[in-house]
Amino acid sequence: MATIDFPNSPTVGDLFTAGNSSYRWTGEAWVSNNLGSIEWDDVTDKPATFPPSAHVHDIEDVTGLQDALDDKSDIGHTHVMADITDLEFPPGTILSDTEPASPVEATRWINTLTFIEYIYYNDAWVEV
Repeated sequence: MATIDFPNSPTVGDLFTAGNSSYRWTGEAWVSNNLGSIEWDDVTDKPATFPPSAHVHDIEDVTGLQDALDDKSDIGHTHVMADITDLEFPPGTILSDTEPASPVEATRWINTLTFIEYIYYNDAWVEV
């Protein structure tokens, strides 16, 4: 068998031809681009019909699916604001479930029961 003298320092995706054979550099190895035709009868583990007919799988037949589903949150679940980390608000924003007493103009308040944001303007709380 003849030795192939591949180029030194190839770049990913480089193509190299030696005789009637073509090779592509993957970043780790030269891979042959020479895929000849394959007879359908020689293909293993193929579906009985092509394209495959519609079908379903039981959860336990799909590796890791049940664990992935178990790690998801329930639809409609909630959190109290105190349990949420990394929330950021403008400096001086008041977080409270009751209207702040003695606000000054431009005070910001977030009602922690409704998550509605207000700003104090012209002696009244205005929803933002």
